[in-house]
Amino acid sequence: DLVLETCTEVAPSFRLCFENGFGVGVGPHALDATAAFLERLRGLPVGLAFDLGHHLNVCGRINSPAAACRELERVGHELAARGLPVHVIHLHWTTARLARPPVWERARTLARRARAGAADLEPRIAQSASACYEQTDRHLPLAHALLPRAVAALGPRYVVHELGAASLPQHRAWLMRQARALRACPAPLAARGA
Repeated sequence: DLVLETCTEVAPSFRLCFENGFGVGVGPHALDATAAFLERLRGLPVGLAFDLGHHLNVCGRINSPAAACRELERVGHELAARGLPVHVIHLHWTTARLARPPVWERARTLARRARAGAADLEPRIAQSASACYEQTDRHLPLAHALLPRAVAALGPRYVVHELGAASLPQHRAWLMRQARALRACPAPLAARGA
């Protein structure tokens, strides 16, 4: 309701893109909810930002870049069949490690044990979240011969190369590797490094 009211009153000159959250895949279980959400907002400047890493965390069976590309292509076909355009893709590969973010459980435990105030808990929560994401959503480059076809099936307007390198030189190398893998992509894309 908030999105509907905001877009109706403000009429923004930009598109609001909603990302599939950590641990939210796009499959038979999730597509119906996504479709219903976007259907309610049809005609408004709203779209979908598909985070491949978040999706792969749901698909614990994906264990190689080739399998990730095949899954991305499957998702593209599923979304197209339901008339759900993808405006943005957060492109990266993550190894198959399905784990729930333990942030809130740890925060509650810390609060009970230490009886710490909010200011004391904030850095601990951030550290817990960082450790969890580092273990479960690695943000590695996805470079495989199947990548151009997979991204074309999704048909995003923008590709965000969402990489988690440890240094700027490593980031440049990973970005070049992933971007080279996309060069043969037939879909018109505006690439942006993140």
